[in-house]
Amino acid sequence: MPYFLFNVLTFLFSGILMFRMDWRLALVALFMLPPLCWVSYLLLPRYWHAHGRRSRTVRSLYSLLNDNPDRRPGGPGLRPGGKREPAVPQGQ
Repeated sequence: MPYFLFNVLTFLFSGILMFRMDWRLALVALFMLPPLCWVSYLLLPRYWHAHGRRSRTVRSLYSLLNDNPDRRPGGPGLRPGGKREPAVPQGQ
């Protein structure tokens, strides 16, 4: 309940401040508020769907980037002393 009260008071004081500054601009802003809320309500499911697809794509990209090529089979590894082992043995 406190969040709702805080939001109502913020909206009320913002409206009062806008009307004191310029009543014509405040009327235009308050007139445009219901259509903007309605459009955002209609577009929210599309946004959630697009965000989910984007999130899945980013997760797969990060998983590819986090793959360490040194740990892949056949790739260079580490010797027991902590020194790098070349991918192709030298001299062959």
